[in-house]
Amino acid sequence: MEENKSTDILTELKQQLEKLDIPVYYGAGDKSAFKYSEFIVFGRSNIRIVQHKTAYTKNFEIVIVAENWVRENLIQDVIKMAGNAGVRVSNGAEIVIDYQTKNDLSYEIVSIPFFVAEKGKQMNRLSYKH
Repeated sequence: MEENKSTDILTELKQQLEKLDIPVYYGAGDKSAFKYSEFIVFGRSNIRIVQHKTAYTKNFEIVIVAENWVRENLIQDVIKMAGNAGVRVSNGAEIVIDYQTKNDLSYEIVSIPFFVAEKGKQMNRLSYKH
């Protein structure tokens, strides 16, 4: 799959997550994100090449940040919206929960791993000029 398709996945994922009416950031939220009681940050975490370089798995992470705690239904809604965008939660994946204090407020941070498996195109080796 070409990089344009990956960008399409990212665009679709952002559009689906925005349907939850919560601010959505790619890569990292800026300082202003903490003015919201909840927001979402998503991005690619890695690409794993498998099967003699003819298939690969693109891994993503969606992070929900909420003042006090993340609503239980929000976790389920994020998983559903990500599925609508074509990314899936890995079987047996661990959803990691962490906590942070910012400006004397407590935030719960929920990280959900997702993936897209792609086959049929070889990942080309990068060539470097010396």
